[in-house]
Amino acid sequence: MGPTIIKIMPVDDQPACREAIELTLLGYPDLLICDSAMNGAELLEKLKRVQPDIILMDNRMPVMDGIEATKKVKERYPQIKVLAYSSQAGLANILEMQQAGADGYILKTADRADLRQAIKTIMEGNTSYCTPTDATGALLLFKDDSITAGASLFSEKEQAVLQLICREYTSQEIAHELFMSIKTVEKHRAALIAKTNSRNVAGLVLYAYEHGLYNSSK
Repeated sequence: MGPTIIKIMPVDDQPACREAIELTLLGYPDLLICDSAMNGAELLEKLKRVQPDIILMDNRMPVMDGIEATKKVKERYPQIKVLAYSSQAGLANILEMQQAGADGYILKTADRADLRQAIKTIMEGNTSYCTPTDATGALLLFKDDSITAGASLFSEKEQAVLQLICREYTSQEIAHELFMSIKTVEKHRAALIAKTNSRNVAGLVLYAYEHGLYNSSK
């Protein structure tokens, strides 16, 4: 028995980008490009006839952008996975797509192994987000959604530390602000990362934004 085939549909207004995706995934017998579209409107028309397992969705396109298209796909075809495939690495861009319902976000500069891994991760029922450029860290974040969101997950001290981490305070600055030792701050930081199943501080920051745990007014 051969590998399970994952049907993929790239959506991008640039033909060269759609062709690049095909070339990038060429050679993986378990990944099949089943069709493509140049914007969200064309995608929705094609989905009446073609049902991919996962859509590689550019977030900025004319006619209908990836944000609106993702919302409509998730409303009409909740079983289809959406992986945002973008050249923009800012946190705001990632959050827009996440809030629209995307299952992950990867940069167009990612190598073919990372793209394949992101597709596999999402098809296994997890999410896969690249680290935003305006948060600490530079590694890919593969986060499992099994942890229930909510401030009740953290102690009062951990919540205070989390707020300052999101504001890009260093451990020394947090220690000074909260009258703690640096060792205690590091202990809380480690606990936060463990409780959110994050790989690094960037993942922790993204978790806080995703789940409404960061209060910018504080």
